[in-house]
Amino acid sequence: MGSGEGGPYGLGKQVIHILCSTGESIDVAADTLIGADLSDRNLHRAHLGGADLSRSNLSRAVLRNAYLEKAVLDGAILAGAAMMLVEARNASFRTADMSSAGLNFADLQGADLREAILKDADVTNVNFRDCFLEGADLRCRGIETAAFQGARWDANTRWPEGFQPLKVQDGG
Repeated sequence: MGSGEGGPYGLGKQVIHILCSTGESIDVAADTLIGADLSDRNLHRAHLGGADLSRSNLSRAVLRNAYLEKAVLDGAILAGAAMMLVEARNASFRTADMSSAGLNFADLQGADLREAILKDADVTNVNFRDCFLEGADLRCRGIETAAFQGARWDANTRWPEGFQPLKVQDGG
């Protein structure tokens, strides 16, 4: 990720370049990614490790295979985002709206998902090991295939009807 001055966007704004493993560079006319509107953008294989995307709108964005390790997405809107195979170890998604997102095979180990909304998301084979899930809404699809070893949750964590996280955590 890099930045440059003004460019074709003018108005004195910085241009942030998001680099992708596909060889593409996505330009965002902004001084920061905090609160940025990246909705509907193709960020396939984007390198956003350690980036601060707090309160950003990434609804319906394609983040397939994106690198988000240690990124901060607190309060971000990721509703309907395609996040299959995303690498987001130790990232922070506190209070993020990830409803209806496709997270199949995502690696979220150690991520902070406190009070995040994952309602109706597809979490088939997601790695939730060592995650902070206190107060999260995990009424999602495919949750019975997800890994929860070492994850923390509380009485405010919402699970699908009949789902028993301890059974999954202990391997059945």
